[in-house]
Amino acid sequence: MHRRTLTWENLWRKGFIGPSRCPMCESEEETMNHLLNTCEWVENIWNWVESTLKRTDRIRNSIQETIENWRGNFSITQSVNTIWKLIPGFIAWKIWKETNKLVFLNETRDLNHSRNTILQNIKQTVLYDSDLQILKSFWH
Repeated sequence: MHRRTLTWENLWRKGFIGPSRCPMCESEEETMNHLLNTCEWVENIWNWVESTLKRTDRIRNSIQETIENWRGNFSITQSVNTIWKLIPGFIAWKIWKETNKLVFLNETRDLNHSRNTILQNIKQTVLYDSDLQILKSFWH
């Protein structure tokens, strides 16, 4: 949100020289919006989450707008809304971890593993609150 993510877009501004292609798709410049929102690989994750939750709150031209729009309430229950608002963070963190594994460890990205990790993060958070029956119904 504060444009501090160390994508090549931001590293160039700081004077670093290096590749500017997205490591996930290798087809476009690595900007924060591309890496977290519009990369083809990332689109698969976002589409899966939207399909799983039966809700679309993503603005495709801006990750900042996606996060701001996602802050809207999902339910009348505060606990559910708290979990709802964490989901973009779970997604962004997993994308960042997968990108780093690819760049620094040369490990291939695994879409199913990434989906399962995001789902596991959500489930673990839900399990801490017994009022979250609305979200629990999505995974049973």
